[in-house]
Amino acid sequence: MQKAQMSLSKCINAAEMGLTIRETSTLLDIPYRQVLALSRKYGIKFVCGKKKANEQRKKDSLRQSQASAENHGVNSGQQATLQSKARTRRNKSTDRDSAKRIDEIYSGNLSRTEKYELVYAEAIWTFEQKMIDLKMRPPFPVKKNYTPENASNAAIRKQREESIHRRQIIMDCFKANETKVAEDITRKTKLPLRISSQMLDLMYRDGVLNRERVQVGRNKRNSVYHYSRN
Repeated sequence: MQKAQMSLSKCINAAEMGLTIRETSTLLDIPYRQVLALSRKYGIKFVCGKKKANEQRKKDSLRQSQASAENHGVNSGQQATLQSKARTRRNKSTDRDSAKRIDEIYSGNLSRTEKYELVYAEAIWTFEQKMIDLKMRPPFPVKKNYTPENASNAAIRKQREESIHRRQIIMDCFKANETKVAEDITRKTKLPLRISSQMLDLMYRDGVLNRERVQVGRNKRNSVYHYSRN
């Protein structure tokens, strides 16, 4: 019963995302007949596959015509056709990669809830990527690597310089095969305990330090993070 409810929830979310029944079955690993049965039983309105394909062909044809008119030549039409074919190959490759990642999630040792969340996230990412390929939404923002040199604001540059300095003095506190807690860093660097804890957490998330939760006493809730060099 719980599995059926989960499948129903997946189908409703997929329909709201604008997926077809076939896409829902492929991306979420639900049998096609089951998706079809749920759509009929609960009145879930999926996007029509034929209508979606026809709309896509019209958009591709319109883009080819626009490209041909802009370049005023026969070669531009051929170029648009090649671009359309390249996009088709990329979409198929993306679908295969997404299906592979979904298979890896299902075959993993995660809990059912974690698997559902990861599969749903994968379906959303694939859908948004298709929208980008179809020029129906802007591309994902590119992650910028900010440094003190490329920061535009003087205050931001100063904050980043302080952050780099703090990271360096914290790293100097560690020796090979030595673990430390936030209180140890505070005693050596004279930084406030809150800042020491935040910086250690950031350095762990950046992959600079290792972290291990160690229980203190008999109460399982009493624990402390031990940090060490990678």
